[in-house]
Amino acid sequence: MSCNDCDKFENEGKIAYYRWNKSNIGMIGCQKHLREIFDTLNKAQKKASEKSKLFKERLNKNAEDFDLIIVDVLEHIDKLEEKK
Repeated sequence: MSCNDCDKFENEGKIAYYRWNKSNIGMIGCQKHLREIFDTLNKAQKKASEKSKLFKERLNKNAEDFDLIIVDVLEHIDKLEEKK
């Protein structure tokens, strides 16, 4: 159940918008409850951004490792061909 202040905003048709990535999310509520929701969403976006950054770093590290393996394999093939 919503609080009386939230009900007032709903009856007045006031909508607050929150930006999530490239979309706007409309919400109706009193300032106290909207602030709680916005704080939670901000924390979630920050956490998602940090996880995305870590994933990209790991992906880049794996790509670098893969490149080194390919270079080693190619060098090994060259050495085998030289022995022929």
